[in-house]
Amino acid sequence: MSDRFFSLCAAAVAVVAVLVLAPRAARANLTDELGPGFSLLKTDHYSIAYDTDREFARFHGRLFEATFGAFVAFFEASGFALTMPSERLDVVLFESERRFRRYADDYGIVGGANGFYSIGSNRIAFYDAFDDANYRTLIANVRERERELDALKRSIAGRRRGRVRLQFGGGGAAEYSAKEAEAIVSRKQTELLAERRRLQTFFEERNLTTTIHECVHQLAFNLGVQNRFADNPTWLAEGLATYFETSGYAAAGPSGLRNPERYEQYRAARSANALIPLVTLLTDDGIFRDADKAKRLKAYGQSWALFRYLSDARPVVFYEYLRVIAAERRLPDEAARKARRLELFRAAFGEHLGAFERAWHAHADGALG
Repeated sequence: MSDRFFSLCAAAVAVVAVLVLAPRAARANLTDELGPGFSLLKTDHYSIAYDTDREFARFHGRLFEATFGAFVAFFEASGFALTMPSERLDVVLFESERRFRRYADDYGIVGGANGFYSIGSNRIAFYDAFDDANYRTLIANVRERERELDALKRSIAGRRRGRVRLQFGGGGAAEYSAKEAEAIVSRKQTELLAERRRLQTFFEERNLTTTIHECVHQLAFNLGVQNRFADNPTWLAEGLATYFETSGYAAAGPSGLRNPERYEQYRAARSANALIPLVTLLTDDGIFRDADKAKRLKAYGQSWALFRYLSDARPVVFYEYLRVIAAERRLPDEAARKARRLELFRAAFGEHLGAFERAWHAHADGALG
């Protein structure tokens, strides 16, 4: 670590006191603000306003608390001093996607996101995927296949020889030998399992991953890792959120040590020699809003890989860098802001970005491959 970087850290300490969030002013009850139909569920660290089924809210409350615990444990183990919030964090859960979209519009959130964190309101909000047309189609398919399979199983029960008449869900019927009928039932069972996996994947992608991702954004800005009023490079915010977004999956582990989706985004870009240049990733927030979805996903994948590299291989200087960034005021001039971001990154990790990139990708070969 350079003396120059330590001097930046010392300067940051002097600024942090000014930037720490003051307690929120007294306001109307969250449910009163949202209007009729909303109830309030309080957990240890969250106030959850919801017009969904209560069990949906309770499930999310447990998920929020589990993510809170994983987040705190990770940073405490890293020696990074967190600041615990003095009030519960606000969450809004909507039954209706339409109502959620109207709420998102109020905060300038556009696009097809299924949840979001708003720096302005300091809230996270989601809608219940059970209200999603695609989800309803998937669940209807599963139920139809279950009914069909139950009927087919009853038709072949106890039949080991002779002809069997099978009635299918679509209305068709035909006769088969007992052996052929058993093979059909086995195939239908396999199809049902595949449909159930699709349903589970949908739930995870539309609820679990998104929920954890946005939850981590809120935690980072309320527990002292990031500062709502600082210049927050998007790569850093998204790298942190993607690092934790698989923490709800038993097979993935407690943090971003495994994130197959983000790893594949990074790996594919690297294999195609199409990685976003490091300077662009560090300075250009617009790449995360690119109209081309593939480019956006590439940015997220690289952010995850960069965050993991720094937290794995350069933890001491990386956490000092986080403290510096949290104290960095946003410059109004874009060119000056980009130059300042590069200055801070080079001060922390070295002047030669080319050498840094080579070390990063070499680490990825060993740790991620």
